[in-house]
Amino acid sequence: FEALGEKRGTCATWTALGDWSEQQGDLTSGAMYAKRGVDGLAAIGAESTSTAVDYARMLLDLGKDDEATQILDDALAGSGLEDKPAIRAYALALRARLPGGDAEAAVEAYEAHAATMAHWVRMRTLKTLGEVTGDVVHLRAAKELAREALDRVPAEDAHRMRGEVPLIRDLLALPDDDASEAGTEVGA
Repeated sequence: FEALGEKRGTCATWTALGDWSEQQGDLTSGAMYAKRGVDGLAAIGAESTSTAVDYARMLLDLGKDDEATQILDDALAGSGLEDKPAIRAYALALRARLPGGDAEAAVEAYEAHAATMAHWVRMRTLKTLGEVTGDVVHLRAAKELAREALDRVPAEDAHRMRGEVPLIRDLLALPDDDASEAGTEVGA
């Protein structure tokens, strides 16, 4: 059991390195580390669906739509998300970015489970829903969550996050007041 625990720890490290690399602006390395986390969890028979969904998002942002589609379809068809409705809603939103995705189902799933979502998952899901539906309300809500995230950290960290964390930076760059900005594209 000790070796299994060490392997889980290694997988968690790969996943964390993926997140960190992405936040540093290196999405390619982030995806590589996320894949190592997913593969490692699968190798030890551990549940990896949440990590796989995040890996699929990175692939989408890298333009690797075919790979992302397969991962998201597998995640949504499998049992790994049955007890994770918030991650399922996020996966549906990501899948809606691709041909054959259902933005309406993604919005419904988000609305049903938003209260159970972690702050960053809500932010990412709302950003994605805004992109796929063109509804500025989702983007404004995501921007408000970004502001809330900054309010929860020390000022020096908030300043760094504004410039270095792509999700925060992109959301804060959105206009505040013009509803005609519904189709505004935001960076990955």
